[in-house]
Amino acid sequence: MNNKGVSSIIGAIFLIVIFGSLVSAYFVDTLSQNTVYNNAVRTENALDVVRMSENIQALDTAFKVNTNNHVTITVKIQNTGSSASSLVTLWVRSNEISGPWSSYNFTKTSITLQGGETVAESFDVEIQGLSNSGSYNFAAWFISSKGNSFSLKSGQSNTITFASVAAGIGSIAMDTKGFRSYVVTNGILGTSSASYSVSRSPILAFSVELTNFDITGKDLLLNSKSCFWVLNPPNSNGAVKGFTWNIAKVTGSTISPLPTGETIVLPYGQTVKIYFYAAAQINQVLSDGAASVNLLLVGSVATTPQTDYGQNLPFIAVTIVP
Repeated sequence: MNNKGVSSIIGAIFLIVIFGSLVSAYFVDTLSQNTVYNNAVRTENALDVVRMSENIQALDTAFKVNTNNHVTITVKIQNTGSSASSLVTLWVRSNEISGPWSSYNFTKTSITLQGGETVAESFDVEIQGLSNSGSYNFAAWFISSKGNSFSLKSGQSNTITFASVAAGIGSIAMDTKGFRSYVVTNGILGTSSASYSVSRSPILAFSVELTNFDITGKDLLLNSKSCFWVLNPPNSNGAVKGFTWNIAKVTGSTISPLPTGETIVLPYGQTVKIYFYAAAQINQVLSDGAASVNLLLVGSVATTPQTDYGQNLPFIAVTIVP
């Protein structure tokens, strides 16, 4: 074979090597890019799963224009998901204010709720053009750190009526899920119990969660005459047995009856835990079995001058046990 033929073979081999190298490099690069793409898809899918699993409910929302250009929003926020959620902003809008952006505004929030956690919050948002003598329809929504939005119940300021308070019952609503009982030792609250069975032997205290939905937007003041009143059904002789726990004040873990002349404030739109206490045992005052609970809430509305207020909440039943 002459030199020309050898050169042709060597050139062909060299071209094949070069082509193979290029194809191999392209193939490796394609595999690398495909791996990056698949990793990105898996990461995005994982984020979507986390994002879709986030579930926040905004309950018992109230809007109130307390001063010009400011609206106060009170809301109970519940994380019904299984993982922690962070709310970063709250947006508010009113259709009654003209202008391209004057009807909108937002405030930054720093609320983190663990799975199943519920909190009551209050926010003040500035919106130019609001008047405390006007009436407005508001819409509001939270934005979470995961990019989800959660709407608050729309409401009308200054003339709000809430489904949480049944018509004709009154301004105060009670969350029955927040009912707790305590054993008290030497004036110190023990561990709370969510049980509706009440033992007659120890000294007891109770707590309930009350929310003020006064339609005039005023605070309510409960005085020392407010009480937690338990009644047995009439027995065969027609007699009715009852026992009363008076409204109490709690300092740290120490509980004592609310002194005459003092009051406990229920701020408008906010949920407050109220305690009731009796420094005596039930013993034989109540009979075993079912008994009704009546919250007799008396006091005043924080007006000038103050006006009297009274409400009975008959929504809990307990079982008296030995």
